[in-house]
Amino acid sequence: MSEWKVIADKAKKTGKKVHVGKVFEICVEKGSELPEGDKLRKFKGRTVFQGAYGAQPGFITQQNDGVQAYTQALMRGVETWVELPPDRWPKEWRNKFIRPVVLLRIALYGHPDSGGLWEQYCELMLLIVGFIVPDPEGWPSVFFHPELKLLLISRLCCRFQMSGPKENMSKGWSLIASNLRLTWKLPGKSIDILVATMLSDTKLDSRSRIILMLMSLTSHWLTRPRLPPPHATGLKTSRSLTTSTTST
Repeated sequence: MSEWKVIADKAKKTGKKVHVGKVFEICVEKGSELPEGDKLRKFKGRTVFQGAYGAQPGFITQQNDGVQAYTQALMRGVETWVELPPDRWPKEWRNKFIRPVVLLRIALYGHPDSGGLWEQYCELMLLIVGFIVPDPEGWPSVFFHPELKLLLISRLCCRFQMSGPKENMSKGWSLIASNLRLTWKLPGKSIDILVATMLSDTKLDSRSRIILMLMSLTSHWLTRPRLPPPHATGLKTSRSLTTSTTST
């Protein structure tokens, strides 16, 4: 046992290459969607190594957001109809309908199935462009591109964090953006420079910052139409969705 500073100082003096990481523990419930008492429903613990993939020489880490992520996936499961707020009614509806409803066609935030539908759709779109899921049971939403050596994590439902060789990052983001709408995605432009990175530049004036933020908010209007849902492609994702049967 030693203090890390002692190890680091010694390595710097001698020119020796050393690595440092953390050991942490996780506990997950496998089969949580199954009824209590089912033998396949159980807790599983792991002790794992936490390093920094993007901290290797020649590697970097970048971040990007999906635009209106849930709504990129189409609604499936129980047919669902929704009431629109009165201020969203077309003029021709007024004084004609009492309680008009429309069919919910997209996975809208707030619906109990939307998160799972987005995860399935997101995973499928990543599989199509060459990413794999190394450990679907233990590490869902963690992807790796074997050819480009890119490690991708999908966090907070719509945020993507990717690490890998600096020279491959632009190609990786372009592959992802070919199937998923991302914050920084303009026709004919690379998305290796993220809005968040650009806004952190202290040399940007107020006008440039405003333009960047407006572009990030409106870029989804410039992207191609939504792709078909997973069940229409024939490819399978690593997890299945148990749809809600609750109705009101």
